[in-house]
Amino acid sequence: RTGRPVADQEVRVVIDPNTYGAAGRTDSQGRFRIVRDDLHARISLKLGGSVGIHGGSGPYLGQAREIVDSPNPGESIENFRLGAGVTVTGRVIEERTGKPLSAYDFEDCPSGYFRAGFLYYMPLAGNQTASQGDLARYYQLLPGNDVPGDCLSTINEDGTFRLVVPPGPGVLMFQRYYGTGLFSMFNPWPESRGTHRRFAEPNLTRRLTVDGAGSVPGTDEASLPGAFGPISLRSFIAYKVINPPAATESLNLDITIPKPRTREVRFTSPAGAPVRGVSLSGVVDFASSQTVALDGDRIEILGLDPTRLRECVALSADGKFFAHFQIKGDSTEPVTITMQVAPTLSGRLLDPAGQPIAAARMNVQFEVADPNQVERLPRPPATITDADGRFTVQGICPGLTAKINFIGFVEVPRPGANPNQPSVYQPSILDALKLEPGENRDLGEIRVTPR
Repeated sequence: RTGRPVADQEVRVVIDPNTYGAAGRTDSQGRFRIVRDDLHARISLKLGGSVGIHGGSGPYLGQAREIVDSPNPGESIENFRLGAGVTVTGRVIEERTGKPLSAYDFEDCPSGYFRAGFLYYMPLAGNQTASQGDLARYYQLLPGNDVPGDCLSTINEDGTFRLVVPPGPGVLMFQRYYGTGLFSMFNPWPESRGTHRRFAEPNLTRRLTVDGAGSVPGTDEASLPGAFGPISLRSFIAYKVINPPAATESLNLDITIPKPRTREVRFTSPAGAPVRGVSLSGVVDFASSQTVALDGDRIEILGLDPTRLRECVALSADGKFFAHFQIKGDSTEPVTITMQVAPTLSGRLLDPAGQPIAAARMNVQFEVADPNQVERLPRPPATITDADGRFTVQGICPGLTAKINFIGFVEVPRPGANPNQPSVYQPSILDALKLEPGENRDLGEIRVTPR
Protein backbone atom coordinates (compact mmCIF):
# COMPACT_ATOMS: atom_id res chain seq x y z
CA ARG A 1 0.00 0.00 0.00
CA THR A 2 2.79 2.47 0.94
CA GLY A 3 5.95 0.56 0.00
CA ARG A 4 7.34 0.96 3.54
CA PRO A 5 8.84 -2.02 5.41
CA VAL A 6 6.56 -3.81 7.90
CA ALA A 7 8.27 -4.84 11.12
CA ASP A 8 7.46 -7.59 13.61
CA GLN A 9 5.38 -9.79 11.30
CA GLU A 10 5.46 -13.55 11.73
CA VAL A 11 6.73 -15.66 8.81
CA ARG A 12 6.23 -19.44 8.70
CA VAL A 13 7.07 -22.29 6.38
CA VAL A 14 4.11 -24.58 5.73
CA ILE A 15 4.91 -28.20 4.92
CA ASP A 16 1.36 -29.21 4.05
CA PRO A 17 -2.14 -27.95 4.92
CA ASN A 18 -1.84 -29.39 8.44
CA THR A 19 1.81 -28.87 9.40
CA TYR A 20 4.00 -25.88 10.17
CA GLY A 21 7.77 -25.84 9.68
CA ALA A 22 10.32 -23.15 10.58
CA ALA A 23 9.24 -19.67 11.68
CA GLY A 24 10.71 -16.20 12.02
CA ARG A 25 9.75 -12.51 12.37
CA THR A 26 10.51 -9.46 10.27
CA ASP A 27 13.03 -6.94 11.57
CA SER A 28 12.78 -3.14 11.52
CA GLN A 29 13.46 -3.18 7.77
CA GLY A 30 10.77 -5.80 7.09
CA ARG A 31 13.36 -8.51 6.35
CA PHE A 32 13.04 -12.11 7.53
CA ARG A 33 15.33 -15.14 7.50
CA ILE A 34 14.42 -18.83 7.56
CA VAL A 35 17.14 -21.17 8.88
CA ARG A 36 17.62 -23.91 6.29
CA ASP A 37 19.12 -26.50 8.64
CA ASP A 38 15.78 -26.84 10.41
CA LEU A 39 14.62 -30.33 9.43
CA HIS A 40 10.99 -29.37 8.87
CA ALA A 41 11.93 -26.29 6.86
CA ARG A 42 14.32 -28.33 4.69
CA ILE A 43 11.63 -30.92 4.02
CA SER A 44 9.09 -28.26 3.18
CA LEU A 45 11.46 -26.54 0.76
CA LYS A 46 12.28 -29.77 -1.04
CA LEU A 47 8.58 -30.50 -1.37
CA GLY A 48 7.88 -27.02 -2.69
CA GLY A 49 6.40 -25.60 0.48
CA SER A 50 5.12 -22.10 1.18
CA VAL A 51 6.11 -19.07 3.17
CA GLY A 52 3.24 -17.44 5.01
CA ILE A 53 3.13 -13.95 6.49
CA HIS A 54 0.43 -13.34 9.07
CA GLY A 55 -1.39 -10.07 9.53
CA GLY A 56 -0.71 -10.07 13.27
CA SER A 57 -2.06 -7.10 15.23
CA GLY A 58 -1.79 -4.72 12.27
CA PRO A 59 -4.40 -4.00 9.59
CA TYR A 60 -2.76 -6.32 7.06
CA LEU A 61 -4.01 -9.37 5.23
CA GLY A 62 -2.01 -12.60 5.33
CA GLN A 63 0.11 -13.73 2.39
CA ALA A 64 1.52 -17.07 1.27
CA ARG A 65 3.72 -18.08 -1.64
CA GLU A 66 4.97 -21.36 -3.03
CA ILE A 67 8.77 -21.63 -3.05
CA VAL A 68 11.15 -24.05 -4.74
CA ASP A 69 14.24 -25.51 -3.08
CA SER A 70 17.56 -24.07 -4.24
CA PRO A 71 21.15 -25.20 -3.57
CA ASN A 72 22.23 -21.56 -3.14
CA PRO A 73 22.51 -20.64 0.57
CA GLY A 74 21.13 -17.26 1.54
CA GLU A 75 18.97 -16.95 -1.57
CA SER A 76 16.23 -14.32 -1.31
CA ILE A 77 12.70 -14.43 -2.66
CA GLU A 78 10.71 -11.59 -4.16
CA ASN A 79 9.34 -9.06 -1.68
CA PHE A 80 5.88 -9.57 -0.22
CA ARG A 81 3.57 -6.60 -0.54
CA LEU A 82 1.00 -6.64 2.25
CA GLY A 83 -2.46 -5.28 1.53
CA ALA A 84 -4.58 -3.59 4.15
CA GLY A 85 -7.78 -5.38 5.06
CA VAL A 86 -11.00 -4.55 6.86
CA THR A 87 -10.68 -4.67 10.65
CA VAL A 88 -13.79 -6.43 11.95
CA THR A 89 -14.61 -6.06 15.64
CA GLY A 90 -17.64 -6.93 17.71
CA ARG A 91 -19.14 -9.31 20.24
CA VAL A 92 -20.65 -12.77 20.33
CA ILE A 93 -24.08 -12.54 21.98
CA GLU A 94 -26.17 -15.35 23.47
CA GLU A 95 -29.82 -14.94 22.49
CA ARG A 96 -30.95 -16.96 25.51
CA THR A 97 -29.35 -14.49 27.95
CA GLY A 98 -29.04 -11.34 25.82
CA LYS A 99 -25.49 -10.97 27.12
CA PRO A 100 -22.04 -11.25 25.53
CA LEU A 101 -20.49 -14.68 25.68
CA SER A 102 -18.09 -14.98 28.60
CA ALA A 103 -15.12 -17.23 29.21
CA TYR A 104 -15.59 -20.35 31.32
CA ASP A 105 -14.62 -20.04 34.96
CA PHE A 106 -14.00 -23.56 36.18
CA GLU A 107 -12.46 -24.69 39.42
CA ASP A 108 -10.34 -27.30 37.63
CA CYS A 109 -8.91 -24.88 35.05
CA PRO A 110 -5.30 -23.95 36.00
CA SER A 111 -5.40 -20.62 34.15
CA GLY A 112 -8.59 -19.56 35.92
CA TYR A 113 -10.76 -19.56 32.81
CA PHE A 114 -11.22 -21.31 29.48
CA ARG A 115 -11.67 -19.30 26.31
CA ALA A 116 -15.26 -19.33 25.17
CA GLY A 117 -14.52 -20.17 21.56
CA PHE A 118 -13.15 -19.05 18.21
CA LEU A 119 -14.44 -16.94 15.36
CA TYR A 120 -13.27 -18.11 11.93
CA TYR A 121 -13.33 -16.24 8.64
CA MET A 122 -13.43 -17.58 5.09
CA PRO A 123 -14.05 -15.74 1.78
CA LEU A 124 -17.14 -16.66 -0.19
CA ALA A 125 -17.51 -17.25 -3.91
CA GLY A 126 -17.23 -14.00 -5.82
CA ASN A 127 -14.64 -12.43 -3.51
CA GLN A 128 -12.16 -11.12 -6.10
CA THR A 129 -9.65 -9.78 -3.55
CA ALA A 130 -9.31 -13.10 -1.74
CA SER A 131 -9.13 -15.15 -4.93
CA GLN A 132 -5.97 -13.64 -6.39
CA GLY A 133 -2.22 -13.95 -5.87
CA ASP A 134 -0.49 -14.48 -2.53
CA LEU A 135 -3.67 -13.84 -0.55
CA ALA A 136 -5.48 -16.71 -2.28
CA ARG A 137 -2.51 -18.97 -1.53
CA TYR A 138 -2.71 -17.95 2.12
CA TYR A 139 -6.29 -19.13 2.49
CA GLN A 140 -5.57 -22.37 0.65
CA LEU A 141 -2.38 -23.47 2.40
CA LEU A 142 -2.36 -22.47 6.04
CA PRO A 143 -2.89 -25.35 8.52
CA GLY A 144 -6.43 -26.23 9.44
CA ASN A 145 -9.15 -28.73 8.67
CA ASP A 146 -12.15 -27.01 7.10
CA VAL A 147 -10.76 -23.48 7.41
CA PRO A 148 -7.19 -22.22 7.85
CA GLY A 149 -6.14 -22.24 11.49
CA ASP A 150 -4.83 -18.67 11.39
CA CYS A 151 -7.96 -17.09 9.91
CA LEU A 152 -9.50 -16.83 13.35
CA SER A 153 -9.93 -14.73 16.46
CA THR A 154 -10.07 -16.05 19.99
CA ILE A 155 -13.16 -14.81 21.78
CA ASN A 156 -11.99 -12.67 24.69
CA GLU A 157 -13.24 -12.96 28.27
CA ASP A 158 -15.84 -10.25 27.61
CA GLY A 159 -17.14 -11.84 24.39
CA THR A 160 -15.30 -9.49 22.02
CA PHE A 161 -13.29 -10.39 18.91
CA ARG A 162 -11.06 -8.78 16.26
CA LEU A 163 -10.26 -10.04 12.78
CA VAL A 164 -8.67 -8.54 9.66
CA VAL A 165 -10.44 -9.74 6.51
CA PRO A 166 -10.43 -8.81 2.81
CA PRO A 167 -13.24 -6.70 1.39
CA GLY A 168 -15.99 -8.50 -0.47
CA PRO A 169 -18.26 -11.42 0.48
CA GLY A 170 -17.15 -13.65 3.33
CA VAL A 171 -18.48 -15.50 6.36
CA LEU A 172 -17.71 -15.33 10.09
CA MET A 173 -18.31 -18.65 11.89
CA PHE A 174 -18.36 -19.19 15.65
CA GLN A 175 -17.12 -22.42 17.19
CA ARG A 176 -17.27 -23.40 20.84
CA TYR A 177 -14.04 -24.23 22.63
CA TYR A 178 -14.65 -27.44 24.53
CA GLY A 179 -11.32 -27.77 26.32
CA THR A 180 -10.15 -31.36 26.66
CA GLY A 181 -9.20 -30.82 30.32
CA LEU A 182 -12.89 -30.58 31.21
CA PHE A 183 -13.80 -34.00 29.90
CA SER A 184 -13.32 -37.41 31.43
CA MET A 185 -15.32 -40.47 30.50
CA PHE A 186 -15.14 -41.67 34.13
CA ASN A 187 -16.44 -38.61 36.01
CA PRO A 188 -19.88 -37.13 35.25
CA TRP A 189 -20.44 -33.39 35.57
CA PRO A 190 -22.51 -32.53 38.65
CA GLU A 191 -25.68 -30.75 37.54
CA SER A 192 -25.24 -28.22 40.35
CA ARG A 193 -22.00 -26.93 38.80
CA GLY A 194 -23.83 -25.93 35.63
CA THR A 195 -20.96 -26.86 33.29
CA HIS A 196 -23.30 -28.53 30.81
CA ARG A 197 -25.17 -25.25 30.27
CA ARG A 198 -22.02 -23.80 28.70
CA PHE A 199 -22.64 -26.14 25.76
CA ALA A 200 -26.38 -25.63 25.34
CA GLU A 201 -26.32 -24.81 21.62
CA PRO A 202 -26.07 -27.58 19.02
CA ASN A 203 -23.82 -27.49 15.96
CA LEU A 204 -25.53 -26.24 12.83
CA THR A 205 -27.30 -28.78 10.62
CA ARG A 206 -28.67 -26.35 8.04
CA ARG A 207 -28.24 -22.81 6.79
CA LEU A 208 -30.47 -19.88 7.70
CA THR A 209 -33.44 -19.40 5.39
CA VAL A 210 -31.94 -16.13 4.14
CA ASP A 211 -28.24 -15.46 4.77
CA GLY A 212 -27.11 -13.62 1.63
CA ALA A 213 -24.50 -16.22 0.65
CA GLY A 214 -26.05 -17.71 -2.49
CA SER A 215 -26.49 -21.42 -3.21
CA VAL A 216 -24.12 -24.36 -3.58
CA PRO A 217 -25.23 -26.78 -6.35
CA GLY A 218 -24.70 -30.40 -5.43
CA THR A 219 -23.89 -29.83 -1.72
CA ASP A 220 -25.89 -30.39 1.45
CA GLU A 221 -28.05 -27.83 3.24
CA ALA A 222 -25.29 -26.98 5.74
CA SER A 223 -22.71 -25.68 3.25
CA LEU A 224 -21.87 -22.22 1.92
CA PRO A 225 -20.33 -21.41 -1.48
CA GLY A 226 -16.71 -20.68 -0.54
CA ALA A 227 -14.16 -18.99 -2.77
CA PHE A 228 -12.17 -22.25 -2.85
CA GLY A 229 -14.98 -24.78 -2.55
CA PRO A 230 -17.95 -25.49 -0.25
CA ILE A 231 -17.63 -24.41 3.41
CA SER A 232 -19.30 -26.76 5.88
CA LEU A 233 -21.10 -25.19 8.84
CA ARG A 234 -21.44 -28.44 10.79
CA SER A 235 -18.58 -27.66 13.21
CA PHE A 236 -20.05 -24.26 14.15
CA ILE A 237 -23.01 -23.04 16.19
CA ALA A 238 -23.52 -19.59 14.60
CA TYR A 239 -22.44 -17.68 11.51
CA LYS A 240 -22.84 -14.31 9.80
CA VAL A 241 -22.30 -13.40 6.15
CA ILE A 242 -20.52 -10.06 5.57
CA ASN A 243 -19.73 -8.07 2.42
CA PRO A 244 -17.68 -4.94 3.26
CA PRO A 245 -17.02 -2.61 0.28
CA ALA A 246 -13.49 -2.16 -1.01
CA ALA A 247 -12.98 1.25 0.66
CA THR A 248 -14.03 0.00 4.12
CA GLU A 249 -11.38 0.24 6.85
CA SER A 250 -13.37 -1.12 9.80
CA LEU A 251 -16.61 -2.90 10.55
CA ASN A 252 -18.32 -3.44 13.92
CA LEU A 253 -21.01 -6.08 14.37
CA ASP A 254 -22.49 -8.64 16.74
CA ILE A 255 -22.91 -12.34 16.08
CA THR A 256 -25.90 -13.88 17.84
CA ILE A 257 -25.95 -17.48 19.02
CA PRO A 258 -29.55 -18.69 18.50
CA LYS A 259 -31.53 -19.67 21.56
CA PRO A 260 -31.45 -23.47 21.83
CA ARG A 261 -34.51 -25.69 22.00
CA THR A 262 -34.84 -27.51 25.31
CA ARG A 263 -37.12 -30.10 26.81
CA GLU A 264 -37.50 -31.30 30.41
CA VAL A 265 -37.32 -35.00 31.24
CA ARG A 266 -38.30 -36.59 34.56
CA PHE A 267 -37.28 -40.05 35.74
CA THR A 268 -39.40 -42.54 37.68
CA SER A 269 -38.94 -46.15 38.75
CA PRO A 270 -41.14 -48.96 37.35
CA ALA A 271 -43.35 -48.39 40.40
CA GLY A 272 -43.72 -44.68 39.60
CA ALA A 273 -41.45 -43.32 42.35
CA PRO A 274 -39.08 -40.43 41.49
CA VAL A 275 -35.51 -41.54 40.79
CA ARG A 276 -32.96 -38.94 41.94
CA GLY A 277 -29.28 -38.67 41.09
CA VAL A 278 -29.47 -40.29 37.64
CA SER A 279 -26.37 -40.15 35.40
CA LEU A 280 -27.59 -39.09 31.97
CA SER A 281 -25.84 -38.97 28.60
CA GLY A 282 -27.07 -36.82 25.71
CA VAL A 283 -27.85 -33.72 27.79
CA VAL A 284 -25.86 -31.63 25.31
CA ASP A 285 -25.21 -32.19 21.63
CA PHE A 286 -21.64 -32.94 20.66
CA ALA A 287 -19.71 -36.15 20.20
CA SER A 288 -17.53 -36.12 23.30
CA SER A 289 -20.18 -34.78 25.69
CA GLN A 290 -20.03 -35.83 29.29
CA THR A 291 -22.69 -37.57 31.28
CA VAL A 292 -24.39 -35.31 33.82
CA ALA A 293 -25.19 -36.41 37.37
CA LEU A 294 -28.61 -35.01 38.26
CA ASP A 295 -29.31 -33.31 41.59
CA GLY A 296 -32.97 -34.32 41.58
CA ASP A 297 -35.25 -36.41 39.40
CA ARG A 298 -35.44 -34.09 36.33
CA ILE A 299 -33.30 -32.03 33.96
CA GLU A 300 -33.51 -30.03 30.73
CA ILE A 301 -32.12 -31.67 27.59
CA LEU A 302 -30.32 -28.85 25.76
CA GLY A 303 -29.86 -27.88 22.12
CA LEU A 304 -32.46 -30.18 20.58
CA ASP A 305 -33.19 -30.21 16.87
CA PRO A 306 -36.89 -30.27 15.86
CA THR A 307 -36.25 -32.86 13.13
CA ARG A 308 -33.36 -34.92 14.50
CA LEU A 309 -33.61 -37.44 17.35
CA ARG A 310 -31.12 -37.26 20.24
CA GLU A 311 -30.20 -40.59 21.82
CA CYS A 312 -29.98 -40.60 25.61
CA VAL A 313 -29.00 -43.24 28.15
CA ALA A 314 -29.76 -42.91 31.87
CA LEU A 315 -28.50 -44.97 34.81
CA SER A 316 -29.50 -44.62 38.44
CA ALA A 317 -26.76 -43.91 40.97
CA ASP A 318 -27.02 -47.41 42.47
CA GLY A 319 -27.10 -49.10 39.05
CA LYS A 320 -30.52 -50.68 39.65
CA PHE A 321 -32.47 -48.80 36.97
CA PHE A 322 -31.74 -47.72 33.43
CA ALA A 323 -33.44 -45.98 30.51
CA HIS A 324 -32.56 -45.78 26.83
CA PHE A 325 -34.67 -43.26 24.94
CA GLN A 326 -34.75 -40.76 22.06
CA ILE A 327 -36.01 -37.20 22.12
CA LYS A 328 -36.21 -34.23 19.73
CA GLY A 329 -37.12 -30.57 19.92
CA ASP A 330 -40.47 -30.68 18.10
CA SER A 331 -42.33 -29.87 21.33
CA THR A 332 -41.76 -28.06 24.62
CA GLU A 333 -43.91 -30.48 26.63
CA PRO A 334 -42.12 -32.22 29.54
CA VAL A 335 -41.48 -35.95 29.19
CA THR A 336 -41.65 -38.59 31.92
CA ILE A 337 -39.24 -41.50 31.45
CA THR A 338 -40.13 -44.72 33.27
CA MET A 339 -36.87 -46.51 33.98
CA GLN A 340 -36.50 -50.29 33.76
CA VAL A 341 -34.74 -52.73 36.04
CA ALA A 342 -31.11 -53.00 34.94
CA PRO A 343 -29.52 -56.42 34.37
CA THR A 344 -26.75 -57.74 36.64
CA LEU A 345 -23.69 -59.90 36.12
CA SER A 346 -22.15 -62.00 38.86
CA GLY A 347 -19.31 -64.47 39.17
CA ARG A 348 -16.17 -65.47 41.06
CA LEU A 349 -12.55 -64.64 40.18
CA LEU A 350 -9.96 -67.33 40.96
CA ASP A 351 -6.20 -67.70 40.56
CA PRO A 352 -4.62 -70.72 38.75
CA ALA A 353 -4.70 -72.71 42.00
CA GLY A 354 -8.41 -72.10 42.46
CA GLN A 355 -7.97 -69.58 45.27
CA PRO A 356 -10.15 -66.45 45.30
CA ILE A 357 -8.65 -63.16 44.15
CA ALA A 358 -9.83 -60.32 46.36
CA ALA A 359 -10.01 -56.58 45.58
CA ALA A 360 -9.68 -57.02 41.79
CA ARG A 361 -10.97 -53.93 40.03
CA MET A 362 -13.26 -54.35 37.06
CA ASN A 363 -13.64 -52.10 34.04
CA VAL A 364 -16.82 -52.27 31.95
CA GLN A 365 -16.77 -51.03 28.35
CA PHE A 366 -19.46 -50.98 25.69
CA GLU A 367 -18.91 -51.83 22.04
CA VAL A 368 -20.63 -49.42 19.67
CA ALA A 369 -20.14 -48.53 16.01
CA ASP A 370 -19.23 -44.89 16.74
CA PRO A 371 -16.22 -44.67 19.12
CA ASN A 372 -17.43 -41.26 20.35
CA GLN A 373 -20.69 -42.84 21.45
CA VAL A 374 -18.83 -44.71 24.21
CA GLU A 375 -18.17 -41.43 26.00
CA ARG A 376 -21.90 -40.68 25.94
CA LEU A 377 -22.76 -43.76 28.01
CA PRO A 378 -23.06 -43.68 31.81
CA ARG A 379 -20.57 -45.93 33.56
CA PRO A 380 -21.77 -48.65 35.94
CA PRO A 381 -20.81 -48.14 39.61
CA ALA A 382 -17.26 -49.20 40.44
CA THR A 383 -16.98 -52.90 41.27
CA ILE A 384 -14.24 -54.91 43.00
CA THR A 385 -14.18 -58.53 44.04
CA ASP A 386 -14.82 -59.35 47.71
CA ALA A 387 -12.66 -61.51 49.99
CA ASP A 388 -14.08 -64.65 48.38
CA GLY A 389 -13.40 -63.34 44.85
CA ARG A 390 -17.09 -62.81 44.15
CA PHE A 391 -18.45 -59.83 42.24
CA THR A 392 -21.74 -58.39 41.08
CA VAL A 393 -21.87 -55.78 38.34
CA GLN A 394 -24.98 -53.62 38.20
CA GLY A 395 -25.86 -50.95 35.67
CA ILE A 396 -24.98 -52.63 32.38
CA CYS A 397 -27.00 -51.09 29.58
CA PRO A 398 -29.21 -53.80 28.08
CA GLY A 399 -29.16 -54.17 24.33
CA LEU A 400 -25.52 -53.03 24.12
CA THR A 401 -22.60 -55.43 23.87
CA ALA A 402 -20.42 -55.16 26.98
CA LYS A 403 -16.84 -56.15 27.66
CA ILE A 404 -15.45 -56.62 31.17
CA ASN A 405 -11.74 -56.37 31.93
CA PHE A 406 -10.30 -57.69 35.16
CA ILE A 407 -7.35 -55.43 34.70
CA GLY A 408 -5.53 -52.40 36.07
CA PHE A 409 -4.42 -53.03 39.63
CA VAL A 410 -5.09 -56.05 41.80
CA GLU A 411 -4.35 -56.10 45.50
CA VAL A 412 -2.71 -59.52 45.84
CA PRO A 413 -3.47 -60.94 49.33
CA ARG A 414 0.07 -61.64 50.46
CA PRO A 415 2.31 -60.00 53.10
CA GLY A 416 4.05 -56.86 51.88
CA ALA A 417 2.05 -56.64 48.64
CA ASN A 418 1.88 -53.18 47.13
CA PRO A 419 -1.67 -52.47 45.90
CA ASN A 420 -0.34 -49.78 43.54
CA GLN A 421 1.81 -52.22 41.55
CA PRO A 422 0.48 -53.93 38.41
CA SER A 423 -1.31 -57.21 38.80
CA VAL A 424 0.72 -60.42 38.85
CA TYR A 425 -1.98 -61.92 36.65
CA GLN A 426 -2.70 -61.65 32.96
CA PRO A 427 -5.72 -59.49 32.16
CA SER A 428 -8.88 -61.56 31.93
CA ILE A 429 -11.42 -60.29 29.43
CA LEU A 430 -15.05 -61.27 29.00
CA ASP A 431 -16.31 -60.30 25.54
CA ALA A 432 -19.67 -60.11 23.77
CA LEU A 433 -21.86 -59.86 26.85
CA LYS A 434 -25.35 -58.76 25.83
CA LEU A 435 -28.06 -58.73 28.46
CA GLU A 436 -31.81 -58.17 28.53
CA PRO A 437 -33.63 -55.80 30.92
CA GLY A 438 -33.90 -57.32 34.40
CA GLU A 439 -31.69 -60.32 33.52
CA ASN A 440 -29.46 -61.79 36.26
CA ARG A 441 -26.62 -63.74 34.69
CA ASP A 442 -24.12 -65.80 36.70
CA LEU A 443 -20.81 -66.22 34.87
CA GLY A 444 -19.58 -68.86 37.30
CA GLU A 445 -15.88 -69.27 38.11
CA ILE A 446 -13.35 -67.25 36.08
CA ARG A 447 -9.69 -68.31 36.34
CA VAL A 448 -6.81 -66.02 35.47
CA THR A 449 -3.25 -67.00 34.51
CA PRO A 450 -0.02 -65.57 35.94
CA ARG A 451 2.20 -63.21 33.95
